[in-house]
Amino acid sequence: MSERETERRLQIFVSHKAKDADVARNFVRIIDRNSSRFKFFLSEQIEKGERYRDVICETLTSSSFLILLFLDPRDDWGWCLYETGYFDALSRVPGAVPRKIYCLHPDQPTAGPPDPINDLQPIPSRQEEVEQWLHGLFDIAREEKQVHVEDISHTAEQICQLFEKTRTELYSAGKIHITIKDKPNVKLDSLPGDTEISGDKEIVRDVFQSLAEKVFWRDLPKWLDRNPNTRYPNNVAIQAISKAVYCLSKQIPIQPLQAVIFAGQGPRRYRPVLHRVDEFGTGHLQCELLFVEDVGGQLQNVDRPLAALLTAIRIAIRVRWEILKPFVTKIAILSTLDSKKLREDLQVCLNNIFTEAESRGSYNKVDLASAFDEERSRNALCEIIDRFSSAYSNLWSAIGFNNIEFTSGEVSAEPLSREVCEEIERSLFEMEAANADFLVMSTVRVRDFISDELKVRFGKKTTKRPPRS
Repeated sequence: MSERETERRLQIFVSHKAKDADVARNFVRIIDRNSSRFKFFLSEQIEKGERYRDVICETLTSSSFLILLFLDPRDDWGWCLYETGYFDALSRVPGAVPRKIYCLHPDQPTAGPPDPINDLQPIPSRQEEVEQWLHGLFDIAREEKQVHVEDISHTAEQICQLFEKTRTELYSAGKIHITIKDKPNVKLDSLPGDTEISGDKEIVRDVFQSLAEKVFWRDLPKWLDRNPNTRYPNNVAIQAISKAVYCLSKQIPIQPLQAVIFAGQGPRRYRPVLHRVDEFGTGHLQCELLFVEDVGGQLQNVDRPLAALLTAIRIAIRVRWEILKPFVTKIAILSTLDSKKLREDLQVCLNNIFTEAESRGSYNKVDLASAFDEERSRNALCEIIDRFSSAYSNLWSAIGFNNIEFTSGEVSAEPLSREVCEEIERSLFEMEAANADFLVMSTVRVRDFISDELKVRFGKKTTKRPPRS
């Protein structure tokens, strides 16, 4: 440092994550209290309304040091690395004032500096390492007060304490990346065949039974066929993921994924969570999904007709107690109080029930019809389903969604007209009638199913309980 450079207080730019702001402030207090040669900049000092990037760049330009507080390598350090990269570029300009970057990190084997700056000598939070760094920093700044130099040991101890954090990681979800190379060719029910599925090797191997680092979307039909016991639920999950990616590619609002993917034939299963999406100028789209271990999902080892019947009964019960009973006689009153809230409440209830049915149940119209032996019963069931489906579609239309495939997004805040209120009421009354007819016939049929199963298992005398041990 030149004489002129050390005549003034040298500026230190402290780069840190927003969640580590308290650590950064305490770090500044410790050094500022024990030195007379520095002034500090924290991003929290930027006033509201100022151009954030401009202030950052101007401050980096006027700083002599950048200290990166690298507390957790699992965080996203993109912005902090932008700051360090910008600062490093300033130091490489011919004739530039000398600048130094320091990276302080916890004293752990996996907590070293990030790749873009791993060529710098790191400063782990060990007493002797921090002391050595402080001696060098004070020498550069020509710290004149001997009391501060003599107190370096205590200063280093205080800094090390900032990095002490007890954390026990209880669970970490696996990650899968879906990379689409041709975004315009994404379809509602399928992704392009060359779409890549990669990510954590353990998840790829466990779920897709592949030792390769990645599998392709075109290979999924074979994967489904290899696992007949889980083919249906896994196909539902794949379609749900395809629909979500399609909506993202078309800027259409989406709902959280509720599907469950089984690992091979089961029983282990995962719930995919759409975590984030990156779009590239080349037309590529990459979605990151967390694979969280789950215990729910579709019934396993249950005959498909019975599983479809049980799912349909659950849907019908939820429809009756969550939609019909709360709303069917109160539309006129609720519409005068808050039309937007009425639309939102109906939207949320309908989406919740039927998303669960599609992704975590086993609802299929053909399987449901197969649950009834007599043709007369099957015809009656189909008639009930048609009545309900027509009223269901009309209800969605009345609250502002003409396509029942896309029922997310903002609802209108406009007051509901009398005609629309009447259409909502009419749709709900028609749904209620169909719902009642279905519950009557379906509960009788499921009783017969269970009775037949118990007769096969225990014989005709099913009322006698086995003796207690």
